[in-house]
Amino acid sequence: MKIQVLKQNSMKLINEHLNFQRGSSDSKLSSLGIGRKKLIEEWLEKYNIRKYYINDDYSIGVTSNVYLEKRSIGNLPEYIQFDIVDGNFRIDDNNLTTLRGCPRCVNDIFDCEGNNITSLEFAPKYIKREFYCRHTSLSKEVIKDYIDSISFIGELHTDFIELE
Repeated sequence: MKIQVLKQNSMKLINEHLNFQRGSSDSKLSSLGIGRKKLIEEWLEKYNIRKYYINDDYSIGVTSNVYLEKRSIGNLPEYIQFDIVDGNFRIDDNNLTTLRGCPRCVNDIFDCEGNNITSLEFAPKYIKREFYCRHTSLSKEVIKDYIDSISFIGELHTDFIELE
């Protein structure tokens, strides 16, 4: 009798574990206060980013501005990847060495001034209004190649008078 009860309880635990693994585990992990989505939510909360949504691929869309300037961030954590930001995205004066994690699309101003970046590899592919990249380690050639490769409508602010 005792063996049968233990066996049933063991099977129940195994089934619960398997069902947990098969289901939408991240939402379940998040409700437990763990998981990638929870890490993203906590990071956004820490930096007072409120109007956001998290896509299925864990990229982050924001329906307002993102102000991360002068926060001593270093680089964005690996689990942070912005997608579309409907307002400004300001990440200036943070000692960044890479723009990894920055949005692919900014519908207003993108500002990465005052960082130690040498590449625009992870910079947005679309900037609607203004792009600020002064006081960086970017070369004139890197900026010119980047501007030639993206959809850019607005004004460019660099350390160089002309890019030609």
